[in-house]
Amino acid sequence: MLLGEIAEITTGLNYKQKDLTDNPLDIPLIQVKDIQNNTLHKNTVININKEYIDKRLMLKPQDILFAAKGNRNFAYHYQGELGAATPSSTFFILRIKENDVLPDYLTWYLNSKPAQDFFRDGVHGTFIPSISKAVISKMNIPIPDIETQVMIIKLGSWQIVEKSLAEQIINKRAILINEIINRKLSNSNE
Repeated sequence: MLLGEIAEITTGLNYKQKDLTDNPLDIPLIQVKDIQNNTLHKNTVININKEYIDKRLMLKPQDILFAAKGNRNFAYHYQGELGAATPSSTFFILRIKENDVLPDYLTWYLNSKPAQDFFRDGVHGTFIPSISKAVISKMNIPIPDIETQVMIIKLGSWQIVEKSLAEQIINKRAILINEIINRKLSNSNE
């Protein structure tokens, strides 16, 4: 199925710097910088004056954010972590219309290598690369049965955990090797 048939695709909020506030009663504005390694970092999110927000751009817990502008195109399944929130115009909001597509599966697929290759081929713009709504709407998404989607989601999450653990091991090994080298250097100077 084409992504445009599976999901309603809306561009996030276009805002001005003067609309941003420190008022905790205003609405959190999610920007690309707030999502790293499939984690929404709540402490970096800023607020925007709620008067300027179109209700259609308020996120729902099953929405998927897709970063369509910049060098990092990724999907993130918003699960209501911030409550009422809105994304910046860097994102497309994907709201699934089909009951036989799980948000976590669609998020996984949009982050997969075949999807990333599709985006790389469909990008335009030289200063700020971006993917248009027309291009992303025409992306063909394979939709297996729900049971298979659940299995793919589990395998994908295990892969993320494994990658994180491997990075931690590499970092800890580098620290250990540097400590050994520094001790050897200190001992040789005595």
